[in-house]
Amino acid sequence: MPPILPSNPDIYLHNGESVYTSLGEKFDIPPETLGSLGEQAIKAKDLAYCPYSSFRVGCAVLSAEDGVIVTGANVENASYPVGACAETTTVGKAVTEGHKRIKGVAVATDISPPRRSIREFAAPTIPILMYDSQGSFIVKTLEEFSIFAFCMALALLTAPTYLSGDQDRGYTI
Repeated sequence: MPPILPSNPDIYLHNGESVYTSLGEKFDIPPETLGSLGEQAIKAKDLAYCPYSSFRVGCAVLSAEDGVIVTGANVENASYPVGACAETTTVGKAVTEGHKRIKGVAVATDISPPRRSIREFAAPTIPILMYDSQGSFIVKTLEEFSIFAFCMALALLTAPTYLSGDQDRGYTI
């Protein structure tokens, strides 16, 4: 399944310093912090508990208050697919540790992050770095991902009937 990411994204190779320097200037985050944010999200994938889907997702959030990076991963349970996504787990962990403002997010996955759990504690202009399994990443703001989510929802609502598997009723949400 191809990744569900915004069309025509800026794609960066995970090669480090010069990319993180320009992104750091754009988002007022030190380049080494951006690099660490991505590395910690990738490492957090190893913490995922996903016996049902085997789909590991890692997340790292940067606290706006003190620059601390908090990590987390997805946690599934027997009532699959009802579990906790990596982003919600990480934001919850950050909040319970006293970090109630987020300055940046890195997610190691091939799908779009759930924006609602992030948006509660972050400005729409924060960067979200999305890493794939090869270490390449794209950067979009929370606002850009939210616009993309609206477009995806609209596409699903107007999708052809083959998406639902039921040729008579069409796709329903």
